Amino acid sequence: HHFTTDDSARVIIFLLSGVAAGMVAKQIRDGVSSSLKEAERRHKVENLFGQQISAEVAEKILESNGEIETRRMKVAVMFIDIRNFTNFAAESSPEEVVKYQNAFFGIVINAVTKHEGVVHQFLGDGCMITFGAPVSLDNPSERAVNTAYEILRQLERAGMEGTIKPTRIGIGIHTGEAVTGNIGTSVRQQYSVTGTVVITAARIEQLNKKYESVLLVSEDVVRNIDGHPAAKHLGEQQLKGLPGSLSVYKLV
Repeated sequence: HHFTTDDSARVIIFLLSGVAAGMVAKQIRDGVSSSLKEAERRHKVENLFGQQISAEVAEKILESNGEIETRRMKVAVMFIDIRNFTNFAAESSPEEVVKYQNAFFGIVINAVTKHEGVVHQFLGDGCMITFGAPVSLDNPSERAVNTAYEILRQLERAGMEGTIKPTRIGIGIHTGEAVTGNIGTSVRQQYSVTGTVVITAARIEQLNKKYESVLLVSEDVVRNIDGHPAAKHLGEQQLKGLPGSLSVYKLV
């Protein structure tokens, strides 16, 4: 059998396809390996935070090797409360309540994620959100206020479209220094933000009932957003359980 041009072409094709197959196999191996590495990194962050943070924030934490040391950080804290939730829950089936909560918190999470905030606790009828920790942000107050407006816009739209029952909420925002870090044991850890700034934000939110308002913020917040055309000064407020008084502004 003479070795023809056809034969040599076959050999070359055979060799090339062998090389190609090898390259493809290597690419697949590399791809799988990097996917596994990525999954491992994600898993590490999920262990640290549960599902408290967005992918973007997780990415920033991974850049610092997931080191979450306890430290002081400048943060904006926001509390959101759903009005008349207790009555609604009492009159509805558990399935209806869960469906409503999913729709409501879906809106909140989308808005918070967009502005790089962290949702800390779902409290059934509301939640606590922070901006500026674990990753510091240039202007946490501005992010918090923009998020609040976005949540109100989306809630109104969802109400008009009928994807959520008409909902009234109260929002309170305060800015200050907080202590941040992971608390708990190696088995169950939670990232937490604590300090007077947190209690103050919660108390500001509660003032909404007194003023029949929707969005109240402290003077520190207003200062950080270069004043605000809609800001109406409500004067000095005594906040339950806190010494002294605080200047509060109504935005909505």
